[in-house]
Amino acid sequence: GINRNLSELASVNFVSPYNTVNNTSTHVETTLYYGEGHANAIASIIAANHNQGPMAGIVPNISLMNIFIDFDNLSSYKISRGIMWAVNNGADIINCSWGAHPDVNLGFYNSLKSEQLEEALDSALYNGRNGKGCVVVFAAGNEHRSTCSYPASYNPDLLVVGSVDITGELDNKSNWGPELDIVAPGDSIVVYTNSGDNCGGGTSLAAPHVAAVAGMILSLDRNLTREQVVRFIERSAQRIPGPNLDEPYIYVYNSESGFRSEELAHGLLDANNAINTDFSDQIIRGTCKIDGINIFVENLIPRNNPFIEMKASRNVVINKDFYLLKQSTLLINTTADLENYTIVWPLYF
Repeated sequence: GINRNLSELASVNFVSPYNTVNNTSTHVETTLYYGEGHANAIASIIAANHNQGPMAGIVPNISLMNIFIDFDNLSSYKISRGIMWAVNNGADIINCSWGAHPDVNLGFYNSLKSEQLEEALDSALYNGRNGKGCVVVFAAGNEHRSTCSYPASYNPDLLVVGSVDITGELDNKSNWGPELDIVAPGDSIVVYTNSGDNCGGGTSLAAPHVAAVAGMILSLDRNLTREQVVRFIERSAQRIPGPNLDEPYIYVYNSESGFRSEELAHGLLDANNAINTDFSDQIIRGTCKIDGINIFVENLIPRNNPFIEMKASRNVVINKDFYLLKQSTLLINTTADLENYTIVWPLYF
């Protein structure tokens, strides 16, 4: 549970708390899992005050819903109940910095795995936010395996986060593999716990970075669907090479998932890119200039012979049925290499 009395969380609006242990709408201030305050650390990454302290949250003044789970007396049924509470009480984003890997802790995995839990996660993904879908963020796990923990590995629509160290290398604890979607800082992260500021790491602390950026995106447009928010985050990630330039991480493009590497998936979370990348589902009838670090264009239809200029410092991806009528003009301007321009569906002239 999150300690509301921490001064660094004073600006947080705590809403609709829930205690899964006794099925009550009460705010649990202490935690039985990680005595120093696992939940406090996560909450501080998301929302700590900007008050010249040793760390600042990504989205202060946000609303947080404190859902208490007792992992020392684990019940998949109670966790499912907590997820459904979040869905039914208007949560936009659900951060899940927990899980189990069958290779390492089979007992914990067997206690977690259930049809009821998977149904609750599906309900959040597809029914939350009045059908727009909750963004459900999971830590990939800290077992350093080539598959992610459960339930992060359960559904590809979960947004699964690994961790990198300060050199940009996959953290030596982080899981990776086909279920991974993105990585975020997870090494030497300053957080606030019950005893004050501390330094921690792992995918548990990487995940709330992504959850917070999802909150930033939804603060700009609450009508976005889960799929759109996830796409912004994934397509805007930095494709970092890692510390060993002789053997860099290799990113391969395909039309379904965009650029991905085996180790870092879409790459390193980039908050600035994530809110300045997309230009989709629009009809253009005049001069249009699109500026950004990355530009992702989808379902864009020019009318009345417009002039369209895309100016990007990194990447332009034109995806799905881009119609460019005769006498229309498309200019792509960049400071990056031409290989960063990818047209993956036919242009119609």
